[in-house]
Amino acid sequence: MLNIAHDYGRSVLPGVPILVEYAVVKDREERFITTCESQWKRLRIVVEGIGETLESCPTIYELLKVLYDLVETHRLLCARGVLHRDISMGNVLWNVHKPPLRKTYQSHEGGVYISRVLDKTQVEDPNKCLCLLADFDNSAFTQGSAKYLDNLKANSVELDPSIEPEEPGNRSSRTGTPMFIARAVSSGRLLQGPGTLPPDLPKVSDKAASLYKAAYKDINVEYPKPTLVPPGPETPPFCHREYHDMESVFWLLVYRLIMWGDGKDELEYDGVHPYLRDFLSHEISSMCHDQRGAWIDQAEFPNLLHSRLRKGPIATLITEMFGIVWPEYALCEGVSVDFVHEAFRRLLINAIVEMDATGEHYAFGEPRGFLKNYSDPVAPQLPHISPPSLVTSVPVMIHVTAVGRERGISGRRALSVVLA
Repeated sequence: MLNIAHDYGRSVLPGVPILVEYAVVKDREERFITTCESQWKRLRIVVEGIGETLESCPTIYELLKVLYDLVETHRLLCARGVLHRDISMGNVLWNVHKPPLRKTYQSHEGGVYISRVLDKTQVEDPNKCLCLLADFDNSAFTQGSAKYLDNLKANSVELDPSIEPEEPGNRSSRTGTPMFIARAVSSGRLLQGPGTLPPDLPKVSDKAASLYKAAYKDINVEYPKPTLVPPGPETPPFCHREYHDMESVFWLLVYRLIMWGDGKDELEYDGVHPYLRDFLSHEISSMCHDQRGAWIDQAEFPNLLHSRLRKGPIATLITEMFGIVWPEYALCEGVSVDFVHEAFRRLLINAIVEMDATGEHYAFGEPRGFLKNYSDPVAPQLPHISPPSLVTSVPVMIHVTAVGRERGISGRRALSVVLA
């Protein structure tokens, strides 16, 4: 998947590690080492790239810039036929070290990262990306991957013979990290209840308009108005789609914000607000009801945030992002695959520019003191079965640091690989 993400070396995505070498691990008797649950083979891989955990971001301002570049990176990955399917705190790294890439990003998709959006005169490193999206072991091909792979073959790119484009039905297996996984993916079925049309595309604020227009040329792009799919035999089946990964970006932001308390929160897990218990103890199961969404929609939710965040650009950002991820897009016809990407980019740039204008970047303080209920990602599971066992099949990486089982950290503290 990393080779596909980088167009087999023809154009490198700065937000994705570069695959250098990999090998299948065998035991002393030359047998493949596999997991009992899924029969995946264990790999060791070497990649080029350095990243710090998102907990290292000193301010919300810096975190939002990383998330902006994450949305842009994910959009470009989808254009190349790759769906990540496990966006979480541990799989998104802060590319603060900005090491030089071996190759230059020359993509026809025209990615523009936040550093370039905020400073159009930047010429030293116009492709600087503040995120590094790691851990592609649960990734899959998108519905449009066949066209992209055909284009590679037409340009004389020799593909791995095992690579075959996937149909949506092949993405019906559930995978992800509890607490960050999209609600529909968690249950393995479409969101229940009456269908809801997505809101209109957010407007770029007056303060951000000139920057956004300089970066993307047209800030008045319109998407076709979607219509609801009536319930019946034509209702599409569940499968992991592009917008599900964007919902994971939303939960990632919620997690980072609610873990910053006012310093007077209860120190014991049993004494915290019920929403925090529901959120931190979330599990992937076949139950339709997901308490995370139920709590976000409550009027008291802002009270869970730090008192400085309950009004202003951050409160507005959370509310509007939740409005974007709330609908079941599979029940809406005519929704562009880029709609949620574009909506998130606009909401994030509005918040970033507003924070720039006020000079308030919201430095993170100490996290809440109670012990967190952590668990690893789950391997892909078929829908509508009993809750799966939590297993890990994360490839071992060179210079893995502080291996542990922290919430959202899929088996490692940070990816830190440097090649001469």
